[in-house]
Amino acid sequence: MKVWLCIIVFTSFSPIQAMQDNTLQEDSFPRIETPAKESPTGHSIYKQEYGLCLMAKGEVKEKAFEIQQIYKDKYPQIPSIYPHITLLQGRFDDNSFLEMRKHAQDIASFSKGQKIVMENSVSPGGGGNTFWNIKGLNTVESHVPTHVEWLQKLNHQLSEKLDPVLPMKQVLDGLEAGKADKDLVEKYGRDFNVPGSHHPHITVAYSVQDVGIAKNLKINTLSFTPQGITLVKIDCVGNVAKDIETFLFKS
Repeated sequence: MKVWLCIIVFTSFSPIQAMQDNTLQEDSFPRIETPAKESPTGHSIYKQEYGLCLMAKGEVKEKAFEIQQIYKDKYPQIPSIYPHITLLQGRFDDNSFLEMRKHAQDIASFSKGQKIVMENSVSPGGGGNTFWNIKGLNTVESHVPTHVEWLQKLNHQLSEKLDPVLPMKQVLDGLEAGKADKDLVEKYGRDFNVPGSHHPHITVAYSVQDVGIAKNLKINTLSFTPQGITLVKIDCVGNVAKDIETFLFKS
């Protein structure tokens, strides 16, 4: 059994008020501290981690919660998850946080939401997690579904525009294990932010991969159309800790 340990230091922080004041002081961010360890650039690690996500809706959200509960019935120690597809994630400080918000708002305002179709099964994912992938990720280039192209484009637009600060501990562990490229991680914040490396999915179980449960799940073809790009605060296991603001897609 894995145990997640994080020390959360809460401070008074309102992103909206800070944006209205046009200033964000580094000490005003709630910090989730990770064990002392040095980054590739020689700086110590904090966790001021934020994500840009598409929040699941309707039947997809309900099914994700249902699947999650099946895993939690057998593995009660795993954390609860709010169903979402991550477009970009990283640790952003004052100015880079404001840039992230601005670019996400701009990109959303010029993008029209697309219907996202999910797979009929779950499968093992990175980090020992269980993923519910979007349909069509492994198709040949000439037959890539529209929703896959759209998601990859959103990730590419955000990754090219935004510059996260130092990478989180999980990414550094990946570097040490030879599973990530140092220069690309330093540029994009973490490996799946690198254009071409993004594999959209909804995580339904953290640190659990149970073949028996996966095999017995019955999942019809389900889909949802996200309303916009949601800016969220990420907790110490990568889940949505706080929904801050949603930038609506154009109608």
